[in-house]
Amino acid sequence: MLFVLVAIGYLLISFMIPLPQGMSLTNGDEPHYLLMAHSLIYDHDLDLTNNYENRDYAPYYQGELERHQFRVPGTSRIVPHHQVGLPILILPAYLMAGRNGVIIMLNLLMTIGIYNVYKTCLLYTERKQAFLISLLAAFNYPIVIYSHQIYPDTVAFVIVAYTIRKILYLKRENARSTALSVALALSTLPFLHIRFAIFSVLLFLFLLWRGRSYIAVLTRWSCVPIVASVVALYAWLYHLYGANLWAALMSISKSLGIPVRYPFVGVLGLLADQEFGLFIYAPLYMLSLSGFILLLREPRTRQDALAMGITYLCYHLLVGTYPDWAGGLSPVPRYLIPVLPILVIFLAKGVDCAPQRGKVIHTLALYMLNGAITLVILFNRLFMFGFGVGSNSMLRELGQEHLTVLLPSFWTRGFEDLPLLIVWTLLLLPYL
Repeated sequence: MLFVLVAIGYLLISFMIPLPQGMSLTNGDEPHYLLMAHSLIYDHDLDLTNNYENRDYAPYYQGELERHQFRVPGTSRIVPHHQVGLPILILPAYLMAGRNGVIIMLNLLMTIGIYNVYKTCLLYTERKQAFLISLLAAFNYPIVIYSHQIYPDTVAFVIVAYTIRKILYLKRENARSTALSVALALSTLPFLHIRFAIFSVLLFLFLLWRGRSYIAVLTRWSCVPIVASVVALYAWLYHLYGANLWAALMSISKSLGIPVRYPFVGVLGLLADQEFGLFIYAPLYMLSLSGFILLLREPRTRQDALAMGITYLCYHLLVGTYPDWAGGLSPVPRYLIPVLPILVIFLAKGVDCAPQRGKVIHTLALYMLNGAITLVILFNRLFMFGFGVGSNSMLRELGQEHLTVLLPSFWTRGFEDLPLLIVWTLLLLPYL
């Protein structure tokens, strides 16, 4: 039932709700991923120069598209900015139905991700509660928006949700199939984006720890996909950049980077920045902290909570220290989408225990606020972007700009707004 409801809902939202006037069908990196798929199908290469010149992106992007290409240092080779994993994944859907086919494919993939989150929540909550939380998470911001966004983060969400479920359901009798399927899934992540390699490492270690009493079996059945992935990734990078691979990657990294205006503020900004923070656009996720603490307190779930918490924290620190932690022109907070399965699992536990903790009214208030924000964004997609101007798009456009002084802006003011965040934390903690 959950799968059917979510799949139908995503399809209706993707194709029935109109975009604001003047907003392009695809934004940010999306048209470039589609163009890479187009070039692979029709040119059998990833040299997009002719595709940009021929405006092969015209069916899904109006106007002139900035080229996401660079020249490999010391060579005449032109390569795209983006990893090849997502374009390869969407090839069949793009070939059959263009951009709409890709959207349908992503709708179904995200539905699979939600179903896996639901199955994991069943380990910690009652069935009805797990169903309700999974359904509400699926149709609330930001997951509902990323159900049709053509970004590798959407696919990473699905893979992380799937591997966590498989690991948590690991038993001696299914050790071989679990090791193989988890290894295959984790092996694809670096090809979507190199930052996802952190999941490959951490979740594989979680698998080995979870099945440490039969670790030899897990290692034997997972080693082939992992070794093959490492070799294939190195071969692909060598093909792109040549023999002096490390120097080329460092040069490219510098050329693509942006100035570090306020180092490390993204660690806080990803959650609390008024333009780019998860808790601003999806305040319900603040209850994930309560769920995490509750899981830690129970001996039966303590190891699971620690493993998932460490995975979340390591990835958060990685993307939070990245110069462009805001994620460019993409629905915010793009870089946290891959770890939302973990937050939804914690959220389910937090909501499940709300009656015992006397937090029912507070939880309902957060539900209503999150739902209202989601509805506003669905009917005006421009509100889901941050433009780096220091004020929240939704408050600004709805005539409530005077309220923006009450919220921190780490992107524009750095750690100057840390005291403001501390005040909000002290005010809200008793209600979470």
